[in-house]
Amino acid sequence: MQLVKFSISNYRSILKTPKINMGQTIVLIGPNNEGKSNVLQALVTALELLGRYQIIKRPGGETQVYIRPSRTIYNWEDDFPISLQSSKAKGSTIFELEFLLNEKEILKFKKQVKSQLNGTLPIKISINKDGKYTFRIPKGGRGGNALSKKVPEISRFIREQLQFEYIPAVRTANAAERVIEDIVENQLSFLEENDEYRLALKKVTEFQQPILQELGQSLTNTIKDFLPTVKSVKIELSPEVRRRHFRRSLEVTVDDGTPTQLKSKGDGVQSLAALSLLKYSSEQSAGSKQLILAIEEPESHLHPNAIHRLKNVLEEIGEKQQVIISSHCPLFVERLNVENNIVVAKNKARPAKSIKEIRELLGVQTSDNLSHAKLALVVEGEEDKKSIIAILKNKSQKLSKKIKSGEFGVESLLGATKLSYKLSLLKDSICGVHVFIDNDQAGQTAICKAKADGFLDDIDVHYTTHCSLKESEFEDLVNPKIYIDLVKKKYGVDLNNSKFIKGKKKWSDRVRACFVGQGKVFGKEIKQSVKNVISNRIKEDPEAAMTPELEEIITSLIATLESKL
Repeated sequence: MQLVKFSISNYRSILKTPKINMGQTIVLIGPNNEGKSNVLQALVTALELLGRYQIIKRPGGETQVYIRPSRTIYNWEDDFPISLQSSKAKGSTIFELEFLLNEKEILKFKKQVKSQLNGTLPIKISINKDGKYTFRIPKGGRGGNALSKKVPEISRFIREQLQFEYIPAVRTANAAERVIEDIVENQLSFLEENDEYRLALKKVTEFQQPILQELGQSLTNTIKDFLPTVKSVKIELSPEVRRRHFRRSLEVTVDDGTPTQLKSKGDGVQSLAALSLLKYSSEQSAGSKQLILAIEEPESHLHPNAIHRLKNVLEEIGEKQQVIISSHCPLFVERLNVENNIVVAKNKARPAKSIKEIRELLGVQTSDNLSHAKLALVVEGEEDKKSIIAILKNKSQKLSKKIKSGEFGVESLLGATKLSYKLSLLKDSICGVHVFIDNDQAGQTAICKAKADGFLDDIDVHYTTHCSLKESEFEDLVNPKIYIDLVKKKYGVDLNNSKFIKGKKKWSDRVRACFVGQGKVFGKEIKQSVKNVISNRIKEDPEAAMTPELEEIITSLIATLESKL
């Protein structure tokens, strides 16, 4: 069961939204104080109200019970738009939700509710100033009216299929410890089925009872001085209280180099601990239910590297469950599914139209060539950039169009050591990334660091691997026939010899050996100049540059880039 549409009318600062399509991951974005939290809270309220009708089993049968929403769930004076309270004194807040059921759930719905569904379950909830609300099924014809009369059954069905967890922006050690207590209590409760454990609890009771009796007698004598009619004071610990105490009295210590109680850690550690534990708890309790996990400002109190790691975790959750977050951090923007970003501004909410619009809304600065880009391919140098663009345009019509439209761009590093910094800038600019990097020590070290920093996964990397070389760079994959004569003509160095053709080192080392062996200087400037000669030649005729090794890697690279786009 999945929430597929949601809309709001007259809730706090939000006057009206269209029906918002809800994907696996939805990001509510916008400037501060423009209503992101209100949209998220509206969803929390709507899902809370879904459970207000319940069916209670009593002797003689079942009874339908309407549980009135508390003021903490909805308070008209706070939650109905203040600007409308004078003109619409009897106005209502309206939430509309639509759920999609799979075949198994459709059959279960028919069995429990005794009604047929075509797969979609729309629900409209209205709540007024008095706290009274209506819950109806806005389907056309008699079917909708019939379903609206079965609200308790439908409410119970939804609760059995769906679990909702809300994680607020303020996440403290108390929130984390509360979750741990719940987890520990649940796990330790199984001990109470153990005979030895029950005997131990009985022994504890025997030790405690004389002390409690003595204390009760002392209090009796003291109270009688003030209240002569008091006969006795009795102090007891019920078996349940005693068991609960053993389950819940705990301290949480986090050792990140220095063992410290969680409540004494910084805000960032407390926030991450609360997030991770709330996630764990919700997943454990959800079981076979569909989980909707709503998180307000997941970036709160976190270091940039921790934000990147959290982004990866939320993406993993989003593969199985629905995740809805509110944020003004560019990193959490859904780059490849722009419509999954909900723009909240000027008391309205709607799907985003483009990455450019999101960047402008969040005040993100980016280079002109990436102003529309959804995805950037990062390569090591300007010469690599020029060569790769020519080859990709030649080999992929789709990528050629995306390059022309600006949706896909190629960015150079000017050195592998700058990879993490470059990736950080690109992700902050709301741009997806992929890396095509030299298969040498510098390239591998840079990739390891970028992975550790949370910027990359293995799917995001291609290396310039050459099967016969331990280390290799892009030029090792290029057909040398297209540039040997050009190098000889411009530099007076013949690369058509054993040092270059049969050498087992990477391209730049073999070229250096030829230059030095033939009485030439080969420094950084000369190396870049030779690379430029090669990239210009590739740009003229990219097909002639291809070798079997380059063909195989480029085919794989193109497939990955196209899938990301």
